[in-house]
Amino acid sequence: MDSGQGQHLPGWPRVYQRRRLGGESGLSLLRYYASMPRPVTERQAWERELREELPALLADHQRELAATPQEHNERRERLEWQIRRVEKRMAEIEVRLATLGEAR
Repeated sequence: MDSGQGQHLPGWPRVYQRRRLGGESGLSLLRYYASMPRPVTERQAWERELREELPALLADHQRELAATPQEHNERRERLEWQIRRVEKRMAEIEVRLATLGEAR
């Protein structure tokens, strides 16, 4: 190995290290690989957010609200606000996608 410079780095994104060819400086080059490709267009990003991310977030907030005792008013109010914010974002994205659909 290269005396401590090529240590394994845990966590996401996965990090792969390579030695620089030609003997230059002996430093490792880092290469990052994402586990999933990013959406190609803004429309695809909105569709993904609307279809996958926001429903999961909404379900998490609703589950947390259901598990929160009635006595914790501040926490319940914050969760209710977060639920309304996610619902508002979902409606906003639906309007944007509908607008884009009409423009075609």
